Amino acid sequence: MATTIDVRWDDFEAAFFIGSPDARYFLNRDTGAVEYTSHMDGETVRERILRQTKNEPWIEIPRVEPGTGIRELHQFTETVSDETHRNALLEALKTPRPLVSFNKALGADPAIRKQWKTALMNGIHRRLLSFCVEHELRVDDERFRDIQQRLAS
Repeated sequence: MATTIDVRWDDFEAAFFIGSPDARYFLNRDTGAVEYTSHMDGETVRERILRQTKNEPWIEIPRVEPGTGIRELHQFTETVSDETHRNALLEALKTPRPLVSFNKALGADPAIRKQWKTALMNGIHRRLLSFCVEHELRVDDERFRDIQQRLAS
């Protein structure tokens, strides 16, 4: 049976964004608190947070697996119906800096940027839901229920 928790939604959702590889996020399954540490923290702060979140009820929110972001870019590119845009995005993914090139290739076209933003958020929300299922958690927030319903269909 899933445990229902109350979280600060923006902090919880942000933990699932593709971010700095050295950032670490933790969820307290009793209080719903989210703690994180990043490269910007001093050693004292980082040690305090890691000590605080070392044991139950803290759960580390996993970082995105290497390659997941690029796979999501490729998957999105396959859905682009306009051949010119699709080819530009595919070429961007072959460059040494694929994310920068991909964003440039999206260009100023509001429709394709909106399509990408939707695909990006869906990926983030799928990871968030998988984490909650794995840890038998249900978030007491209307946005969580909306995501569950939207991605279930």
